[in-house]
Amino acid sequence: CVLVTAILSITFLIWSSFYFSPATLPEPTIPDKSTETSARILTLNIFMRPPGVKNNKSDYKEDRLDYIIKYILPEYDVITIQEAFAFANRRIDKLTVAAREMGFNYQVASPRHYPWQLAADGGLLLLSRFPIKKSDIIEYPRGVHSDWMSKKGALHALVELNEHRSVHVYTSHTQASYDQNGKLNLQDTYIRLSQFALFHQFIADTAKDDGSPILLMGDFNVDASAHDTAKIVPSVHNSEAYDKMFSILNGTGLSDGEFAGSWLIDSMKDALYDQFGYHPVTFGNVLADGVSPAETALTHWDQVTTVQSLDRIFWADRYSETVRLTNVTVEHFFVAEN
Repeated sequence: CVLVTAILSITFLIWSSFYFSPATLPEPTIPDKSTETSARILTLNIFMRPPGVKNNKSDYKEDRLDYIIKYILPEYDVITIQEAFAFANRRIDKLTVAAREMGFNYQVASPRHYPWQLAADGGLLLLSRFPIKKSDIIEYPRGVHSDWMSKKGALHALVELNEHRSVHVYTSHTQASYDQNGKLNLQDTYIRLSQFALFHQFIADTAKDDGSPILLMGDFNVDASAHDTAKIVPSVHNSEAYDKMFSILNGTGLSDGEFAGSWLIDSMKDALYDQFGYHPVTFGNVLADGVSPAETALTHWDQVTTVQSLDRIFWADRYSETVRLTNVTVEHFFVAEN
């Protein structure tokens, strides 16, 4: 019995070391990109959770992955992705290999984890057609609820647009709120705020010594909307949670001094709000009647029609006159057929 158990354990360890490791990417066949004019940048939570995790009958992981590869990847030059969980599946390997074949020669991803670590990866992926001069990764301390299983964190890439201009690109996916209808509780909120403080320090450690602009993108799990209007009326006022997030990320910290950073990103702005003058809905949207849910296949029943603004693009030009962020928009990617 002891011998059989040892053989099975060794076999499992060997199998896991291969299955849970990232795929080997093919050699680049498309030259690195360089631009003197423009680049198309996207942030997207692809909701590609580990096998068996779903909200409804199906979340169509395979179909959505094929759609992303066929229709979304070709349209952009730099993409930051959240919830691209590689744990116990090969979907993200399929995505990264396809991306490499399309010219995304530079990729940064959350570290993989193995079953004996009792942790899934953080689900972050950063793809670039432009050279990445420097990259960095951090993992936050474990979260709570189901987030305890995911080693969430942040990615950084110094993306070289051309030989004279670069931009610091960051993405993160922080502690979610699991109370019904997306309501906040103190434990979730405090962990998320502490993660924003770690995120700010990560930015300071990797970007403060040069003058390149800073771009923060991702699903930060903070609803920016104050919800003081009807659901179909855009929210122009900030939620308290949003104000706290913004203050921590730019280094100001909270009003009592907690989470204050040692470095201030004084030119940081909300690119979406600057573009629209309100916080656009990115989760749990409604149709024009203000009642019917816009999407029910992926969203949990208690989250539909909650009209939350969770996804962010923060831009700090650092007073650069040569690199600008323009034409910011929200792509809904509702799919019946392309």
